[in-house]
Amino acid sequence: MTVMEAAEGISTYQIQRYLRSLYLSDSRIPLINPDGIYGEETANAVKIFQQIYALPVTGSVDYLTWEKLREQAKISDQSLNFPEELAIFGIDQLPVKPGSYAGEIYLFQALLTALSLRYANINSVDITGTYDGRTIKAVEELQKLFHLPQTGILDLVLWNKLSDIWK
Repeated sequence: MTVMEAAEGISTYQIQRYLRSLYLSDSRIPLINPDGIYGEETANAVKIFQQIYALPVTGSVDYLTWEKLREQAKISDQSLNFPEELAIFGIDQLPVKPGSYAGEIYLFQALLTALSLRYANINSVDITGTYDGRTIKAVEELQKLFHLPQTGILDLVLWNKLSDIWK
C-alpha cells in the first residue's frame, strides 16, 4: 500500500507516530516503529484502531480515520504529559520563492544550519531571513537528496521531509 492509498496528502510517518503514541496509553493498539512505510504492520494497526473507535475497518486512513487518529493521539500525548507539536508554517505561507524575505525563512535557515551539525550531507546557510542564492542552492541539494524535483522552491513536501528528520 502506498502513502497515497493510505491517505491523500497525509504522511505515513505521522500516522505511525500517532499510532505509537496511542500504544503508550492503550495496549490494544500494536506497537509500531515509525519508518514511513505503509506496510502490513501499519495497515493492521489502523484496522485495530478503526475497530476500537467504531470506524469502517479498511486498514486505509481516510479523512474520518485521520481526524479520529489525530484527536486520540493528542489526548494520549496530553495524558502522558508530552509536549504538543508546534506547527510553524501554515499552508498559505508555502511555497517560499527565491528573493522572499520573512521571519519563516529565518527559521528555515536556522533549521538547515542545525541539521548540518548532525548530518554531513546537509549544508548550512547564513541566517538572514532572505531566500537568497545560498539558500536556493541548499534547497536544491535537499531536493536532490530526497529525490524530489530540483526547483529551488521551499514547498510543503520539502518542509515536511525536514521536519521528519528533525523529529
